[in-house]
Amino acid sequence: MSEELLFKVMFFLMPIGFFISGFFMLRYSLKVKKRKEDCSVAAKGTIVKVIKEYNRLGDTTSRHIYYPVYEYMANGEQITVKSKEGLFSSKVYQVGTQVELYYNPQNTEQIYVPSDKAGSRVQTGFFWGGLGFLFAAVLSIVMNVLLK
Repeated sequence: MSEELLFKVMFFLMPIGFFISGFFMLRYSLKVKKRKEDCSVAAKGTIVKVIKEYNRLGDTTSRHIYYPVYEYMANGEQITVKSKEGLFSSKVYQVGTQVELYYNPQNTEQIYVPSDKAGSRVQTGFFWGGLGFLFAAVLSIVMNVLLK
């Protein structure tokens, strides 16, 4: 493949890749934000278990991620839920720790835990990362137009 053709293909595919990445990162960020808004009823929860899951981060890297399992009362019923956010360190979550959490009154198994900084950092990172990728998509389109 000639260098000129490779250059054209690259400038055609780059904005598409940036846009798709940015779109899905922003979508995830807004989904987490909506979950926070939907979870409006406060409850006292207790970490009853910490689940250790193996996660491959690529061909050569793998790590364990630790997810807390919370137990709390909602509408007179005892609910047990595994958190959607986990951390690479088991030291953060201790069985027996009590936390304030919020649940969705329409779906009592959907929770938001304000003290869980992992979820907040992920949401913020995905929001700004998504905006950055969308900006890169626009910038690469502009560069493509100017270079033609």
